[in-house]
Amino acid sequence: MPIASQKKKVVKKKVAPKKITPKKEEELKGGFYAHCGEKASEYGRLGGIKSGEVRRKNREMKNVLMQILNADIPDHLISILEKQYGKDTVKELNILQAMFMAQVNKAIVEADTGAFKELMDRSSGKPQQTIDHEVSAGVTIHIDSESSKL
Repeated sequence: MPIASQKKKVVKKKVAPKKITPKKEEELKGGFYAHCGEKASEYGRLGGIKSGEVRRKNREMKNVLMQILNADIPDHLISILEKQYGKDTVKELNILQAMFMAQVNKAIVEADTGAFKELMDRSSGKPQQTIDHEVSAGVTIHIDSESSKL
């Protein structure tokens, strides 16, 4: 048993300092953030270019889809729709209108709540979500939707 007066010797290892490469030394001379502005602006520029490409592609796809949806109903579907909605109604419809009629039919006839919800979201907009938060410390938080200040 060791005596209380005897202390265990702690031996610390000596660690050789890390060698600094010339590249690292140059970075340290300019400070940690010396090149960040250049890199950030380059990344921002590249991101802006990519974002523009994606926006153009999405706009083109949307335009093509709208042309398809505004087209007349194909002949092979007219006979099916005429049985459900009548000849006079189907003659005046485009594809988009026929799709909405099918959705309305599904909501009413099949009592499909998903179809009903989608129709309501399209016609009246999605319901606004509200957050009620109560703090027990007697602090009132008021969030004004017109400004970002609390």
